[in-house]
Amino acid sequence: MRPGALISDVANVSFEPYIRRGVLTDADSRSMPYNWSAGDDGAPLKVPQQYVPNPDWEAMGRRITHVWPATKGPRNPKVGHSVSMPKMPPYNIQSNKHATLEEGMTFVLHSQWLDPLTAGANIGDCYLVTDNGAENLSCHVPLGVHRIPA
Repeated sequence: MRPGALISDVANVSFEPYIRRGVLTDADSRSMPYNWSAGDDGAPLKVPQQYVPNPDWEAMGRRITHVWPATKGPRNPKVGHSVSMPKMPPYNIQSNKHATLEEGMTFVLHSQWLDPLTAGANIGDCYLVTDNGAENLSCHVPLGVHRIPA
């Protein structure tokens, strides 16, 4: 992470372990067929897709699919997002974002975990792009468990 690096390159590096293990063929966010967490037997968990007929959308050449039924684990192929002030342009860290990092940008890189309709978490670090690299801002903040009553 440094000024001039492509946001897509940051995302693509995060998917290298999945590619090495054969879970994914590439880091293309649009072609992610699996959740980020494994099934109960440890095998890759395919994202279920259910087609939803919609003549109006189909007349425009589009198609609607929903992830159904809900499955454990995150399925969103972004590995992070901007952390900024209001009115600043938001962005995601994903393989189809080809803008470059600039000094002063702040973003979070996080892994995700989800048990549908029960619980979930994003665990990550916040980074600041500096003039010659990046600084992990999370190391300046004490970490602890926060429980929220349901």
